[in-house]
Order: sequence, then structure tokens, then C-alpha cells
Amino acid sequence: MALAFMSGGNASTVFIDPKIKAIHYYALANGEIRHEMQSYRSVEFSEDFYRELTAVLQGFLGRYTPASAYSSSIVLPDSAIVTDTLTIPAMQPKAMKNSVDATLEGLFKNRREMTLRTSCVLQNKQFSVYSITGVQNKLVSSIRAASASAHFPARNISFAAETSAVAVNLLNPKLKGASYLLLDIKNSYTRITYIYKGSALGSALLPFGYEIMERPHVAAEDMLFDHTVAELAVLNARERAKAKALTVIDSDGREVTENDLLGDEEEENLPTSDIEKPAESNENEESQNPFSGNDNISVDRSVNTIKVLPKKVPRKLPKNMQRPTPTTQQGFADENFRLFAKWALCFIQDSERFQPLGAIDSVYVNLPGNLTQSVEDFDGEQNGTGVSFFPVGIVNNEANVCENLEMYGGLFIGKARNRIVF
Repeated sequence: MALAFMSGGNASTVFIDPKIKAIHYYALANGEIRHEMQSYRSVEFSEDFYRELTAVLQGFLGRYTPASAYSSSIVLPDSAIVTDTLTIPAMQPKAMKNSVDATLEGLFKNRREMTLRTSCVLQNKQFSVYSITGVQNKLVSSIRAASASAHFPARNISFAAETSAVAVNLLNPKLKGASYLLLDIKNSYTRITYIYKGSALGSALLPFGYEIMERPHVAAEDMLFDHTVAELAVLNARERAKAKALTVIDSDGREVTENDLLGDEEEENLPTSDIEKPAESNENEESQNPFSGNDNISVDRSVNTIKVLPKKVPRKLPKNMQRPTPTTQQGFADENFRLFAKWALCFIQDSERFQPLGAIDSVYVNLPGNLTQSVEDFDGEQNGTGVSFFPVGIVNNEANVCENLEMYGGLFIGKARNRIVF
């Protein structure tokens, strides 16, 4: 049923996937889906990358007839796109337009270097909500230049979250025009997309996928992320907090902080080490200073200390917070699915910019058929959140469709109504 839609769409979709550093080709030929991917080595959207893209497109063009016969879509990663929402008080149409333009000028200092698409998604007597989607002009022109050099027709340029929404609308007519959170769980990563009345207004990526549900053990979430930069930031913040906590009393009885002793500029560049002991003015002040005589806080600021992070180990929760360890494979899949559900609920709770559009009460999950039982199990046992979890209910359960929603949707992005294309 779903494949019948493809006759009215574009010939093919090319998807740039930086998560696995691959360029995908996706098309229908003789009633079957053809899917091929080629790896690339350069940094995304650099000069070298565009040269690689041209070579890859030339290869697709030579191997697949649909690529040379019809127009195609190029789907960009969500990281190349900026999305936002803008709430404007109700006013006359002309004043509303001027207010939107003025606000965009303030939000995007490089607006002239970007292509921005705005759309009014909600309007009432009090306010109007506009969706904003933008991309750098240089990126779009470079993509078009690379496809033109390869003689590869690329009529539509969109992004993964938007084409995924198009795919779900086609593959599950019940969700056409609906508002929900889409949890598209792939093998090694997950795309969370906020869909309002059928259109994608925002997205986020998780660096783990359904592979953790296939493991015969409970996944430790803190081992699935690389938090090196964040951990260093926390350590440095703690040390700067220590520096601000150290105070002495000057001759006027005024408290002097470490910031006063070092100056603002030096405070902003404190090395990653303990702070040195402040100088004391007299015995009386020394007796009042709780840090006096403590040699442990004296260091040489001229030496930069190199921090070495401790080896990562799984965090162990207190016994009263631990859940029973599963004993079956389905139990492990259910337990590990809770990680995805937790992030979906956090996304719903913390997305303040979507609050004017109303509460999200449904999460639709795209998973391989053998794992969808975990979605139903979680929805049956969780309560109190006010959010229901459902399998996405794709009519065509072919693996190459389910696992590549962004590419499938790219086949129809040009003919779908109210879609974002560049």
C-alpha cells in the first residue's frame, strides 16, 4: 500500500548522515526500494566534503537510472538547520508582519546570510505563534553547485526531521495533521521530533539506538554518553566556586573576594588547579581568616595543571532506587526502553518554546517490529505522566521503509503541502 505512493514522488532521495559519516541513496526501481550508502572522510560541509559529495553523486548517477531520469531531493542533517518558535501578541496583520521581521533581525544577526522560512502555526485573540526554520545560504548554494557539477538533479533541499514527518503522514493516515512527539529509534542513534499538526517544529538526537534493547543486560546510561567536556566544565566550575569562597578582611572591614585580589581578567582565566593562599595583612586578620595557616591551598599559578579525568564507571544507584534485574530478553528490552521514554518525557517537560502550542500527550515510537512490545509494556505500566506511548503504526512494515523514514519522506517532500524546502 505504501509503495504505491512512490509513483507520485521524486525519483530518489540523497541523505547526508553525519552520525555515521555516510551519504545515502534511496529510490524505487521496478517496484523495489534500492538503498546504497557511501562513506565520506572529510569534515561536513567543508570544501573537501563538497568534492567528495560530487564524486559520490556521479557514482549514484552512473549506477541508477532513476537518478538520471527524474528530479531528486537532498535531505540535510538536522544539525545544519536552525529551528525556533516565535510568539507575537495579537495585532493588525501589517503590524504583525513588521513585528516578526523586527524580531528576526534581533534574533539572527547574520540574517542576510540565511534563508529563513516562517509560518504561522497558531493564531488566537491573544497571540500568534510562528515557526522559524533557517539554513545558511552558502550551504544551500554549495549543495546545489555540487549536484550540478555531478549532473545530478536536486530539485528539493530539506532536512531529516521534516521529511520524517512527511513519511509518518503518508504511512499512518491517522497521524496526518496530528500533534505528537516522534521517537524514531534507529540502530545506533535516535531522533526525537516535535510534530505539530503534521509539521516538524524541532528535533534532538540521542547517541544510542535500539541496539541497547537487544543486549542481554541493563544498559548504564552514563556509559552511553561521552561527557568528557561536560565533566571538565563541572570540575573547573567547582574550582572557580572555591576561589570565590575564599575571602579575607581588609583594613576597612570590607570583605575581599578572590576576584578582588586577582582582578576580573585573571578570574576569567583561572587555571584548573586549587587557588593560592591569599596574603594576610596582620595577626588579627590572620586569626579571623579560617583559611590562614592552611598550606594545602597554596599553589604556583605559573604552572598549568593538566587534569586527568578518572576512568568512567557505571553509576550505581542506592538500593531503594534500583529496579529488579530482568531475567528474560523481553525484560531487558523493556528495561532499556525506559531510557528512551525518559528522554522523551524530559523533552516534553523542558521544551518551554512549545508550551504556547499546548501540552503534548502522545509519543509515537518507530521501532523494528520485534521490539514494539516494549512500547506497549511501558505504556501499560507507567502512570501519572499524562503522556501515552504508542507504536508509530506504519502500514508498510518493510524494514527499509521503517528504518529510513527521513529518506522515504524525501521522495514526497516536493509535493507535500506546507513543507519546508530550500
